[in-house]
Amino acid sequence: MAPGYIQSPVRNATGLEGRYDFTLTFAPAGAGRGGDGRGGKRGGPAAPSPSGVPGEASDPTGVMTLPEAVDRQLGLKLEMQKRPVTVWVIDHVERRPTEN
Repeated sequence: MAPGYIQSPVRNATGLEGRYDFTLTFAPAGAGRGGDGRGGKRGGPAAPSPSGVPGEASDPTGVMTLPEAVDRQLGLKLEMQKRPVTVWVIDHVERRPTEN
């Protein structure tokens, strides 16, 4: 759906119920910005928008990232948070199954 922007599961914390069908317009990660898709250079903070208005595209061509599109077009915010997740660790695999 949005490769380059989303690398982990997205948790819905909006409190909105039901299903929604919408279309977002945004550029692929890194397009037109020469960085990491967040508006900044790799490893650095995102560049502020020229007008100082939060959520406004900072690229003069009007290219919007996915987080900017979600904010401006839906009025929602994508926010990175650390939270516990389930992790499976496989420490051994038998080539052939043994009998029970």
